[in-house]
Amino acid sequence: MPTLNNHRRTRADATAPLFGAPPPDAIPLPPSKLLSEFTPPPPDNQKELLKSRFLCRGGGMLLVGPTGAGKSSLAMQLSMLWALGREGFGIEPARPLRILIIQAENDDHDMFDAMDGVRQGLGLSRDEWMRASGNIRVCHENSRSGPDFFAQVVRPLLAEFRPDLFFIDPAFGYLGGETNNQGHVSAFLRNCLNPLITEFDCGVIVNHHTNKPPTGEEKAGWSDAQMAYAGAGSAEWANWSRAVLALRGTKSYGVFDLVAAKRGERLRWREADGATLTFRKRIRHSRQDGVICWHEMTAEEIAEEEATQMTRTSDTPPGISDEAVLELLPEDGSVLKQAFRDAMRTRFDIGLHRADNIAKRLVAEGRMFEWRVPQPRTQPAVHFAKTPQP
Repeated sequence: MPTLNNHRRTRADATAPLFGAPPPDAIPLPPSKLLSEFTPPPPDNQKELLKSRFLCRGGGMLLVGPTGAGKSSLAMQLSMLWALGREGFGIEPARPLRILIIQAENDDHDMFDAMDGVRQGLGLSRDEWMRASGNIRVCHENSRSGPDFFAQVVRPLLAEFRPDLFFIDPAFGYLGGETNNQGHVSAFLRNCLNPLITEFDCGVIVNHHTNKPPTGEEKAGWSDAQMAYAGAGSAEWANWSRAVLALRGTKSYGVFDLVAAKRGERLRWREADGATLTFRKRIRHSRQDGVICWHEMTAEEIAEEEATQMTRTSDTPPGISDEAVLELLPEDGSVLKQAFRDAMRTRFDIGLHRADNIAKRLVAEGRMFEWRVPQPRTQPAVHFAKTPQP
């Protein structure tokens, strides 16, 4: 038999997966079809899990978000709603779903808090709670990863419970390799996970963490589609996924954009006008003390929250009055915008972004004025002054 030293591989060596058991002696040919043999889905498509084919049996979805954002509680809330056949944040199940949650981070009391928070937050009746509970099973596993996780945990649970859909929460807890290594990630997703969702004819949602927050406003500038690649590590996480949902933080604590970053057009989300297609929803944590639940924000709530945030960022810091800021302006004439910024930083230790917001507010209130001073062969320079420009 060839050895590793001569760099030759047998057929069995060439087809051996990175993870999992060796392939059988007889390797079946993958199924194939002529183009003419493909047909549209039937009206009652039993392969469909989340409408409109956002996720089907044999497919996987990625749920991406920063640590501590509440991905697990969001997964619990979606599970309870989908188990009842009800939509969650505009994502509608094709029918009441049987759901399995395999998770590594929450103990029994944490799971109770999440379940009870959803029950209270959504106002579920006892009958609804019992029906949802009968369709959901939870397994806490925090000691096995890689091939052992699939062979000793996932396969037996799928065989026993036969879910329509199951969650793996989080990916880091079960990968058993390096998240930046495409080979490790591909082996986890394609060589281990894909065969099981095919064999048991179900779908899977993998909860995954984002990278550490970037400096500046880099992540805030990402498009909705780019958020598909927000998960930490290899791009293979997004490439494998049939669909991606991502939680993107806002400037307000507990408020997030839920972004349908991949395949989002199938959800048919619309803006407040009822016509414009959108790929994001603004959602927030419950404001009821002790209740763990998510709520979709109305257009009025979003406008109020953004106005409050703008007021916070444009306010002068405690102990510094607007009058003290206005004293930086000359009594006569004007001062260059950059010089005004520098004076605010030197005198009050106010950063560039907040300095600009303060200036915008004072100009809007009519307490200072913006001048446009002509310059040779270029755009006019922006100045600030106590009086209107002559």
